[in-house]
Amino acid sequence: MTESLSNAEARRIALAAQGFAEKRPAGRIDRRHLHRVMDRLHLLQLDSVPVVMRTQYLPLFSRLGAYRSALLDEVACRPHRGRYPWFEAWSHEASLDELLQRSARAHGIASADCLVDYFRLPVKSAKARLAALVEDGRLVEAEVEGWKPRAHLDPEARRPREIRATALLSPFDPVVWCRKRIEGLFDFDYRIEIYVPKEKRRWGYYVLPLLMGDRLVARFDLKTDREARVLEVRAAHLEEGEEPVLVAETAAGELQELARFVGADRVRVGRKGKLASTLSTALRSSGSRD
Repeated sequence: MTESLSNAEARRIALAAQGFAEKRPAGRIDRRHLHRVMDRLHLLQLDSVPVVMRTQYLPLFSRLGAYRSALLDEVACRPHRGRYPWFEAWSHEASLDELLQRSARAHGIASADCLVDYFRLPVKSAKARLAALVEDGRLVEAEVEGWKPRAHLDPEARRPREIRATALLSPFDPVVWCRKRIEGLFDFDYRIEIYVPKEKRRWGYYVLPLLMGDRLVARFDLKTDREARVLEVRAAHLEEGEEPVLVAETAAGELQELARFVGADRVRVGRKGKLASTLSTALRSSGSRD
């Protein structure tokens, strides 16, 4: 049986699967919080470009808020109370029933291409296994409004009526790294422009989208100046149809939290982008030195 879902329903399922249906913890972040996030994501993508900070630290920040970044190194590299260290590996065909299932759990709902892409599985053999998972009832086929390919739904996925999350997302966050998926779910045209010549960049060198509720409402080209202890907003772009003051006020709080996380004392906003002026005003109103 094929289930039919609206795009908004699919978006909420996907964000809930990634942990955005829950509030950030209010107190001190400890090992248990990091393990809970990883039990959802199943992986962190590594990248050596430290423009804001090394990317493996940012998905945890997006879901937990500022935490002691060295805690990730401790959790990932040292055994603790029966928990083994995490490890770096290339995924491979021998574990395809399990990796596809984990991918579906992390996505909530996804196309076949996105399920295969999550662990970088061999395309032909992985897609052939999807039919078996559907037949066994471990995945459910679904038609999503606006999606051309048929989707695959985790039958145990949460289906929240709303998402109230606010988060800046790394370019390597599982929510946004598959470009087809982000366009289908959020109608958001996004690419990493690190390797694009400067004069041809549309948005900036290292751009983080802002999640507000279940929408991506803005994007910010960010860089940490570690010597000056400043988080630089080199460009602030507002998505079409979004309310600039509301987005700027929300973004100001997230950027201040990110500044605290990366060890910056203040946020400095440049002039580029439709949201730049409004964001500067919001930061000044919140007491931040811009």
